[in-house]
Amino acid sequence: MQRIARQHGLLATMLILTATEESTATADPPALKRTLQLGILENQFEGVPHSFRDAAAQPFMKLMKKSTGLDGQTHYLADPMKLAEQIDNGQIDFAIFRGYEFAWAKAKYPDLVPLALAIQYQTVQVLCIAPWDSKAANLSDFANQKISISPICRELCELVLAKEQALQMKDLPLAQQIVSNSGFEAILEVIDGHSGCAFVDRNVLKSFEAIHPGKIKNLKIIFESTAFPDSCVAMSSKKIDAQTIAKLRQTLLSVETLPGGKALLALWKLKGFTKIPADYDKSLEMVQKEFPMLSK
Repeated sequence: MQRIARQHGLLATMLILTATEESTATADPPALKRTLQLGILENQFEGVPHSFRDAAAQPFMKLMKKSTGLDGQTHYLADPMKLAEQIDNGQIDFAIFRGYEFAWAKAKYPDLVPLALAIQYQTVQVLCIAPWDSKAANLSDFANQKISISPICRELCELVLAKEQALQMKDLPLAQQIVSNSGFEAILEVIDGHSGCAFVDRNVLKSFEAIHPGKIKNLKIIFESTAFPDSCVAMSSKKIDAQTIAKLRQTLLSVETLPGGKALLALWKLKGFTKIPADYDKSLEMVQKEFPMLSK
């Protein structure tokens, strides 16, 4: 359940977020009179049955149609750069990216623009945790030990681990990197002594603390990553007309006042949706500089 709630939060983000935007195009495209094409990255739903995922999309599709009069069709892609390419060439109208993925995409496709943010309750951040009595100061102190990686936000955890290895480890080896079956399992592997440390995102650790307040005392945070940019809905700056964008934006920003809106946000564990902050570009530049895309 922990895993599904976390990942479905991103699904809700995408599908309501595809209901709101803001265009920077100087020449407004003609009004849309076709089905809106929505893009979602598959890595946001690891372990979630396709039938459940698709069923969860339906309320948001209805909300989108109510605001614009347009039907929507959803596409699931594995590669964020392929998704960005399809937005750029007009095959996809809107898509949700995790903040770091959007940073990579925008570097290659500068016409991509963020339209709104999905705000979670916890900062998007990766933590390295170890037993409460660990004497470790940084990653190099875990040389020749196993490291557990949470499958929730796995790619983000691996980005931070790769950076710390480059900075701290040099020629020092890790015994093994273990991708755990769940975020909670990664934490328990540390508590039970099966791994020297674990990389998890802050939301997973907070959820674990809420359910296991006693066990959390057996852990300590060795270090934490910088805060990553929030997820965003993105589109090409040249593809969508201003009228459609305005309707979508209004639906998104007023979701709390719509029938069932507050319950929806509570279900998906989101604070809500907001406009793009002035410093968002700086956070994207940080990702581009410090966390290049890992080779698959």
